[in-house]
Amino acid sequence: MTETNQKQTNIEAQLQKQFNNMIQQAMQEGDLELTAMKGFGKTRMLFSIADHIRNLQNSRVIAFDGSLAWLYNFSKIAVFNINEEDITSRQIKSIEEIEAYSFNNFEMVKLALQSNKDLLFRLKSRRPSKRGFAVRSIILHLDALQRKEIEESANHQPKQSIAYFIEEFQDCFNSRSTARTDSEEFLCCFNEARNQKESFFTAPQRETIAVKPLELNN
Repeated sequence: MTETNQKQTNIEAQLQKQFNNMIQQAMQEGDLELTAMKGFGKTRMLFSIADHIRNLQNSRVIAFDGSLAWLYNFSKIAVFNINEEDITSRQIKSIEEIEAYSFNNFEMVKLALQSNKDLLFRLKSRRPSKRGFAVRSIILHLDALQRKEIEESANHQPKQSIAYFIEEFQDCFNSRSTARTDSEEFLCCFNEARNQKESFFTAPQRETIAVKPLELNN
């Protein structure tokens, strides 16, 4: 091997080590937000992180995307479509309910989660409030299962860690949803994610109120 090739190999090994350490730190801390201008490859970086986590022992990936990026460009993964009619408005009973929704086929969602270790939820609604409601509902369900496992297991640990990948994360905290009860629960879930061995990986178009970028030291 030439000196140039050896240097290249060493550089690649160092970059791989930094990449692995970044993911490990993010899973320990509970979140990683990629902040960059459009076209800088944020989504493709999420693809690489998701593929890495899928290969870790006792880890699963749950992704949410309203575009076609994950559907056509990510590795092979089971897909569950959430259509416009799956999230419907229900009667508002108080002024605190800014926009009240029902998840009509949530039992099918539960079955899909039970049947697949890794799963991509394709959010086909064009309404951010509906997308946010769907994401929050699914994550709150999984978070409740994680907490139950921790309470009932002898070592107080869940069977597996969960990595959530959320495109357009700001939809979960848009101005029309932040007053909702499930938003408050979701914020609690996010803030306590690392205690439940859950982690959030996001790449929003703008900085969110709930997520701070993870700073890495070389």
